[in-house]
Amino acid sequence: MMLRRLVLSTLAVAFALPGWATPLPRYGVFVYSNLCWGKESGDAAGNRLMLIRDGDGDRLFWEWSDGPLEGPVAVTSLHLDGGHIAFDVDIGSQDTVDGAGKFAGKEKPYIQHLSGSIFAEAIVLGSDGTNRRERLPRLVTFAAKTGECH
Repeated sequence: MMLRRLVLSTLAVAFALPGWATPLPRYGVFVYSNLCWGKESGDAAGNRLMLIRDGDGDRLFWEWSDGPLEGPVAVTSLHLDGGHIAFDVDIGSQDTVDGAGKFAGKEKPYIQHLSGSIFAEAIVLGSDGTNRRERLPRLVTFAAKTGECH
């Protein structure tokens, strides 16, 4: 009876623990995205990031949706440590263009600090000071079409 309880308790704990994620390789190009397209509006929703890891270090480019897909913007203050990632991204001071297609200036900076976990399979990010987290799975098949939002 005692052995049965021990085995059942061990199994319950094993299934309750999250699976170990694969660490991110040191070199490569990694694209993570949860982008989708609005069925009626045709607008993008979600985010996409591209991490380049090579002999020159790590570089990260961020794209986000605000109706149309915005970016890519190179992030600043990128920190990768094991499975943790943190960075700052300016999603405000993009070049603006007038109706005739001429450069009209830059918008005011809007710096967003994001942090979370990164692994070979996915990245989970959130803004500091909030409990909202967003999961971006890693893209491995670039021929696949981006789906519709649900």
